[in-house]
Amino acid sequence: MRRGFAVFFAFVFAPSILAACEPDAGSSGIEGGALTEAGAGLSPQSPPGPPYNYGPVTPGNTWTALYTDYFGPPRPVDGGQTGGRASCAGDGACHGSATTLGTEETGFLCPDKDTCYQSLTCQNSDAGPACPAMLFQALIVSGQPFTSDYLYTTALRSADNLGGQMPLRPPPGYPGVYTFTDLDIQRLTAWVDAGFPNN
Repeated sequence: MRRGFAVFFAFVFAPSILAACEPDAGSSGIEGGALTEAGAGLSPQSPPGPPYNYGPVTPGNTWTALYTDYFGPPRPVDGGQTGGRASCAGDGACHGSATTLGTEETGFLCPDKDTCYQSLTCQNSDAGPACPAMLFQALIVSGQPFTSDYLYTTALRSADNLGGQMPLRPPPGYPGVYTFTDLDIQRLTAWVDAGFPNN
């Protein structure tokens, strides 16, 4: 009797059960849900670490302090680096000599504090004592606010100008290129507003 019931069940219900399992010829066989990007909603595998500690800034807004903190070379300290966050000499291909690529392309020369000052504050495009290289663009203009100067509007990469090109490469010992913070810009502004003295 059981065998007869099983045969009856197989003949009556099996075709409809099998038909329900087969996909339509015009369908993929997958239904439901919306298409999504494969990585949507996933968190990064390794979250970025904390910001790099560049060390404390030098007190004041003098040229010496600004050169030490930003434009000059980094200095080793306690197994790391400090100062020279945006070192103009860079990795050796920037503005460290008259024959480096950065100097050849822009005319800006910054191998040491005095030459860097002269080049940064040069008010004309003539090479000479006031202009150690042939600047293609005055970086700071006397009597003009810093926020209108080429150094601020075009050259420096800052929180307000992420399209700024400088620094182009990180100096040795630093993990990446530096972005000037609001505090950095305030210090530079104070120095320029004071007439950019060589102090």
